[in-house]
Order: sequence, then structure tokens, then C-alpha cells
Amino acid sequence: MKSSVSSFFVVLAISTLAACGLGDEGPYGREVTGPLALVSSLPAAGATDFDRSRTIELEFSRAVDPASLSVALVGAPDPVVVVEGEVVEVTASLDFDTEYVVRIDHAEDTFGNALPGTPVSIPFRTAEDGTVIKSTIADVQPIFTRSCLSGCHSGRRPSGGLSLESGLSFAQLVDVRGASCLPGVRMRVTPGEPDESCLWILVERNEMPGRGSISRADKEAIRKWIADGALP
Repeated sequence: MKSSVSSFFVVLAISTLAACGLGDEGPYGREVTGPLALVSSLPAAGATDFDRSRTIELEFSRAVDPASLSVALVGAPDPVVVVEGEVVEVTASLDFDTEYVVRIDHAEDTFGNALPGTPVSIPFRTAEDGTVIKSTIADVQPIFTRSCLSGCHSGRRPSGGLSLESGLSFAQLVDVRGASCLPGVRMRVTPGEPDESCLWILVERNEMPGRGSISRADKEAIRKWIADGALP
């Protein structure tokens, strides 16, 4: 099997979500108690055919103290880890068709609350060759199903005339003009053009879903699907 080595840039984006377990107000801000939580990851543990050009994201429940973070890329030679604020960059040389593991050995939030159960391991496998892997509607439909259907984009009279139910979402999104879309951006989804797609703009602004934001990993999946050509 053809194998090659290339420089691989992994960005572990650490997001700040609403803090839980708020305690007393102190001279250095609001004290937070309770363990730090890993909310989501992209790719998810056990993902296959992960193309090296994609971004690995780890999303925590609170901002992480960079000095506390210990991350390793198991199976890669001498990974370089750079921490700047809420973003951790891991650079290494990876082979095609090879299994790797992102391992979080330790992490704390800015108040000293630790991530339990460490080390946390997220295994993934690189693609068999250098072909960029295209996402399809199957990759984003689960996001629509869990985040957009309840009381909004489902049923006989969906919000904005848009149903995001399985089997209907693709035909009602791609190359379709939306009556309630933004001024100057009339298409719900323009294949290959996330920034010209009303769906992505509303998701990026946290205006959709209207009852709460979705994770960074889910946002990235939606953007990638559109950028890859909004394939069925």
C-alpha cells in the first residue's frame, strides 16, 4: 500500500461554554466548583478515514488553564504542542492508513478544577491515501435531528417553511431560495460556499437553532458539508 509522510497540523480548540456549579464572587472573578468536562471531540473516538487536512477539536465545559494541559499524540514521532490561551496546536508527521490516539493526560479549568478520568484517549485512523474525504448529508442529518426538529423544523408547518427531517432536509436546503433568509443571501445552502449559505450564517451566529447554540464540532461538520459541495 502506498504510504507517505506529511506535516500534520492538529488544532485542539477549547471552547468556553456556560459555567456550571457557580460559587462565591471573589477578587479574581467568580469561583467555579465541580469537575471540568470534555463536551465533544472531532473526530469522535474510533473515527475512521480521518483525512489529515481536517481539524481535531476538543470542546470542554469551561475555559482550560494552558499551564495545566498535558496532551500527547500517541503513535506520532515527537509531536510539538503549543498552547496559546484557549487553543492548543499539536504538530507531527503522520503516515497514511495508520491509527493514532490523541491523549489528554491532564487538564484543569482556570479555577483548578480537574478533568476526571484522565488519561482521556481519543483514537482515530488516517485515510488510506491523500484524497480529501467529502462529507455527505448523512454526516449532518444527526445534528439536524437532535438540534433542529423539536418545535421548529418539523411537522406539517415547520418554521420558515423548512423541514429538516430525515429524507426531506437535503431537498429543502440545497439550491433552494428561502423566503426568510438574510438580505443578500437568498439561498439556504449554496454548494461549496458556506459564507453564501443562509444556513451556515445563522448557525455561525448562534441564531439557529433558536433555542440554544450547538457545539463547535457540530458547527464544523455543517460548514464542512457545505464546503465539500453539500453532497446528498
